[in-house]
Amino acid sequence: MASRARIGRLGCTAPHHGRSPKRVSCATLLICLAYAVFLCGCACTPADDESSLNGVQTPKVKNGQYTVIKGDSAVGIALKFNIKLRDLYLLNPDQDWAKLRIGQQVKISE
Repeated sequence: MASRARIGRLGCTAPHHGRSPKRVSCATLLICLAYAVFLCGCACTPADDESSLNGVQTPKVKNGQYTVIKGDSAVGIALKFNIKLRDLYLLNPDQDWAKLRIGQQVKISE
Protein backbone atom coordinates (compact mmCIF):
# COMPACT_ATOMS: atom_id res chain seq x y z
CA MET A 1 0.00 0.00 0.00
CA ALA A 2 1.41 3.39 -1.00
CA SER A 3 1.93 5.84 1.81
CA ARG A 4 1.10 9.50 1.38
CA ALA A 5 2.26 12.68 3.06
CA ARG A 6 -0.17 14.01 5.64
CA ILE A 7 -0.41 17.45 7.12
CA GLY A 8 -1.19 17.33 10.80
CA ARG A 9 -1.84 19.98 13.39
CA LEU A 10 1.76 20.09 14.60
CA GLY A 11 3.62 19.41 11.36
CA CYS A 12 3.86 17.22 8.30
CA THR A 13 4.67 13.55 8.00
CA ALA A 14 6.41 12.31 4.88
CA PRO A 15 6.35 8.70 3.63
CA HIS A 16 9.41 6.82 4.88
CA HIS A 17 9.39 3.53 2.90
CA GLY A 18 7.88 0.98 5.24
CA ARG A 19 9.25 2.40 8.49
CA SER A 20 7.46 4.73 10.81
CA PRO A 21 6.84 8.17 9.24
CA LYS A 22 9.62 10.71 9.66
CA ARG A 23 8.53 14.08 11.04
CA VAL A 24 9.27 16.96 8.66
CA SER A 25 8.34 20.56 9.27
CA CYS A 26 5.98 22.20 6.80
CA ALA A 27 8.50 25.02 6.40
CA THR A 28 11.08 22.51 5.14
CA LEU A 29 8.61 21.12 2.63
CA LEU A 30 7.74 24.64 1.41
CA ILE A 31 11.42 25.52 1.02
CA CYS A 32 12.01 22.35 -1.01
CA LEU A 33 9.00 23.14 -3.19
CA ALA A 34 10.17 26.73 -3.78
CA TYR A 35 13.65 25.45 -4.71
CA ALA A 36 12.17 22.95 -7.17
CA VAL A 37 10.09 25.68 -8.81
CA PHE A 38 13.20 27.88 -9.02
CA LEU A 39 15.16 25.09 -10.72
CA CYS A 40 12.35 24.55 -13.24
CA GLY A 41 12.53 28.24 -14.15
CA CYS A 42 16.28 27.99 -14.70
CA ALA A 43 15.80 25.21 -17.22
CA CYS A 44 13.88 27.39 -19.68
CA THR A 45 15.40 27.73 -23.11
CA PRO A 46 16.10 31.17 -24.57
CA ALA A 47 13.65 32.62 -27.07
CA ASP A 48 14.43 32.28 -30.78
CA ASP A 49 14.49 36.01 -31.35
CA GLU A 50 17.16 38.30 -32.75
CA SER A 51 16.64 40.68 -29.84
CA SER A 52 17.49 38.06 -27.20
CA LEU A 53 20.92 37.32 -25.82
CA ASN A 54 21.24 34.29 -23.54
CA GLY A 55 17.49 34.37 -22.90
CA VAL A 56 17.48 38.04 -21.84
CA GLN A 57 15.56 40.30 -24.17
CA THR A 58 17.54 43.38 -25.18
CA PRO A 59 15.61 46.66 -25.36
CA LYS A 60 14.54 47.83 -28.83
CA VAL A 61 15.45 51.50 -29.24
CA LYS A 62 15.31 53.61 -32.38
CA ASN A 63 15.86 57.38 -32.49
CA GLY A 64 15.50 57.70 -28.72
CA GLN A 65 12.17 55.83 -28.77
CA TYR A 66 11.68 52.54 -26.93
CA THR A 67 9.11 49.98 -28.08
CA VAL A 68 7.10 48.61 -25.14
CA ILE A 69 7.16 44.82 -24.70
CA LYS A 70 5.03 42.48 -22.59
CA GLY A 71 5.48 43.06 -18.86
CA ASP A 72 6.87 46.60 -19.15
CA SER A 73 5.98 49.33 -16.68
CA ALA A 74 7.24 52.86 -16.15
CA VAL A 75 9.51 51.71 -13.33
CA GLY A 76 10.80 48.77 -15.38
CA ILE A 77 11.59 50.98 -18.37
CA ALA A 78 13.39 53.53 -16.17
CA LEU A 79 15.48 50.76 -14.60
CA LYS A 80 16.19 49.16 -17.98
CA PHE A 81 17.72 52.38 -19.30
CA ASN A 82 19.18 53.62 -16.01
CA ILE A 83 17.18 56.85 -16.03
CA LYS A 84 15.18 58.48 -13.25
CA LEU A 85 11.45 57.81 -13.25
CA ARG A 86 10.83 61.55 -12.99
CA ASP A 87 12.87 62.12 -16.18
CA LEU A 88 10.89 59.43 -18.00
CA TYR A 89 7.65 61.16 -16.99
CA LEU A 90 8.99 64.54 -18.12
CA LEU A 91 10.02 63.14 -21.53
CA ASN A 92 6.51 61.68 -22.00
CA PRO A 93 4.06 64.24 -20.52
CA ASP A 94 1.05 62.94 -22.48
CA GLN A 95 1.69 59.28 -21.63
CA ASP A 96 -0.91 57.41 -19.55
CA TRP A 97 1.39 54.99 -17.72
CA ALA A 98 -1.51 52.93 -16.38
CA LYS A 99 -2.46 52.01 -19.96
CA LEU A 100 0.83 50.93 -21.57
CA ARG A 101 0.32 48.76 -24.65
CA ILE A 102 2.70 46.32 -26.31
CA GLY A 103 4.29 47.97 -29.35
CA GLN A 104 3.71 51.49 -28.05
CA GLN A 105 6.56 54.00 -28.44
CA VAL A 106 8.00 55.69 -25.33
CA LYS A 107 10.61 58.45 -25.49
CA ILE A 108 13.68 57.63 -23.37
CA SER A 109 16.07 60.37 -24.53
CA GLU A 110 15.97 63.80 -26.19
